[in-house]
Amino acid sequence: MTEQLALVRDFQIKFEQTLNDKPTFVSEDEYALRYELMKEENKEYFMANENMDMVEILDALADKLYILLGTINAHGLQDLIIPAFNLVHENNLRKLGPDGKVIKNEFGKVIKPEGFQKVELSTLFENLK
Repeated sequence: MTEQLALVRDFQIKFEQTLNDKPTFVSEDEYALRYELMKEENKEYFMANENMDMVEILDALADKLYILLGTINAHGLQDLIIPAFNLVHENNLRKLGPDGKVIKNEFGKVIKPEGFQKVELSTLFENLK
C-alpha cells in the first residue's frame, strides 16, 4: 500500500490537490468533495453489479481505492494507515462468538459478540509525538 500511496501522492502534487505530511483536518470543501467522490463510485459499483459488468466493477473498485488513498494523503495519515489497518484486522478477528461461531444479522453483517472491545487507535497518534 505504501507504493500506491506514493503514486497517488505524485498525482496530488501534479494536480495541486490537498496533501499533508502529518495528521491534519482538511477543510469542509475538501472533505465534502471526497465524500461525494466516494459516493459516486459506490453508486457506480452498485450499478456495475446490477448490470453484471465485471469490467465496471473493477473500474469502480480501482477508483474507490484511488480516492481513499488520496483521502489518506490529504489527511496526512499515510504513515498510520497500515498500522491502523493491522490493528483493525486483529480486532475484527475477535468478533467470533463465545462458541467460536460467526454471528450475523439479517443482512449478513458480522455482529460483535458481548464484551467486544473497540480497537484503540489513539496509541498510534501518541507514537508520533
